[in-house]
Amino acid sequence: MSPHPTTGATDPPTGQRDQRRHLRIDVLGQIDAHSVWKLQPLSLRELSLTGFSLETTTPFEVGLLSKFRLGVEGHARSVIVQARVKHCTLRSATTGLPIYVVGFEIVSPSESTLRELIALIDFAQSLWQG
Repeated sequence: MSPHPTTGATDPPTGQRDQRRHLRIDVLGQIDAHSVWKLQPLSLRELSLTGFSLETTTPFEVGLLSKFRLGVEGHARSVIVQARVKHCTLRSATTGLPIYVVGFEIVSPSESTLRELIALIDFAQSLWQG
């Protein structure tokens, strides 16, 4: 997947392009994701108003509902979202640890959740562009 020249977003894999309603942006490490229910290392890759993708060393079961806290380290702003696993793919196991790419769909976000997501996306874009 190659980054979009202006937004940094990556094109979805073939077959997923039609499912995306909102542009996803690469967060380039500015926004952190933490599982509310399970301690495990996560790395947020992309974020939009309707979903996100992350990398993890443990797989997630497709259809599983989870909660995540998304926020910017060192800033008070964060939001908790409930999301459903749409896909989970083994990307690499060459370093000894498996790396899975997991795509999530945000489930029934409230208006305040959407406002916080917009603020996080705007913040990430401002850091990427500035």
